[in-house]
Amino acid sequence: MRNAKKALFLIVCIGFIAFFNAQVMVVKQKQTQLKRLENEVNSLKSLIQSTEQGQQASLGKYEALNELVSLRKQFIQELKNEVVNLEYTLGDSEDLITALSNDLDSLKSDYADMVYSTAKMNHSFDRLFLIFSSQSYNQLTMRLKFLNQFAQIKREQVEKIILVQKTLKSEKQIVSSKYSDKKQALNKIVEEKSNLSLEMEQANKEYEALKFKEKDLNKQLKNKKREIQLIKSAIEEMLKKPEINISILSKNFSANKGRLPWPVKSTKFVSWRYGVQAHPTIKNVEINNLGMGIQTQSGTAVYAAFEGEVRKVLNIPGSGQTIMVKHGEYFTVYGHMQNVIVTPGSKISTGQKLGEVMEVNESNALDFQIWHKQENLNPQSWLIK
Repeated sequence: MRNAKKALFLIVCIGFIAFFNAQVMVVKQKQTQLKRLENEVNSLKSLIQSTEQGQQASLGKYEALNELVSLRKQFIQELKNEVVNLEYTLGDSEDLITALSNDLDSLKSDYADMVYSTAKMNHSFDRLFLIFSSQSYNQLTMRLKFLNQFAQIKREQVEKIILVQKTLKSEKQIVSSKYSDKKQALNKIVEEKSNLSLEMEQANKEYEALKFKEKDLNKQLKNKKREIQLIKSAIEEMLKKPEINISILSKNFSANKGRLPWPVKSTKFVSWRYGVQAHPTIKNVEINNLGMGIQTQSGTAVYAAFEGEVRKVLNIPGSGQTIMVKHGEYFTVYGHMQNVIVTPGSKISTGQKLGEVMEVNESNALDFQIWHKQENLNPQSWLIK
């Protein structure tokens, strides 16, 4: 029975220690997530600062500011979630500390009683009297066994006290760390709210400034429509030519959905998404995007998302160069480029440099598209997450 209680006590204490370690891991994971989001915010902020055109308003800058505001809001919400989580776990930890403290007091009290009893037993007369006053050999054996067991229990009690003290110390360290994390998170929320307010104000100013450039924006829309038609026509023209042995490459490409590398490796964000989208600043106007915009810095290198053959390099006035790479029945299209270093007929490999991002309509964004025959697809679903 005593061994069963000892085993149960050890299991409970080990469970406490495992629980503490799990808490530490959860806190570290949350901190890693927050750090990742904070890095994204800082990277985008640096990108905006490096691509600003003085006080001149631009759609690209407005889109970048909107993305920054969105990321900043996510970061603040994650910080708030962390504070709530810390408050919840702090309550549990403080309850646990109280329970452990009570257990420790109880164990120490029991041990004090044992020490007192041992002191009495260790008195030579009492100990000898207990042994030699035995009325039989069996009684003598039982009394000696009792004395040995009592000494063993006392040693086990010391081990329990040490284990509980260690567990209690660990939990107090965790609580101290949690209070520090909570204080830092609360201070960070105040700081981030201030940053958010400034960035929202900056985005609103950009929006108001763009209202006076509606004529220019409408001109950009017309250029965009002309660009779309040129790409569609080029795809149709290429599909008219007969192909030989395209099936293997097509299957390889389709098998890599969700695993293609991003064509831009440096700091970036998605400034426009695939499909029909509302214009960011002109009311009641929609844009049909054939692909996605990957905004970065002008001159950033662009790399092939998959091996294939360059079929066309279009020069579109006002929109730079557009590279069309064939992968069997699939195409990847890289628009708004400059300093293109590949030519039609070139065989390219995954990750090979194709050229650089060009500033188009005051925005430094690669127009990345994926086509299956004459059907344009959502490229974001093909890229690695």
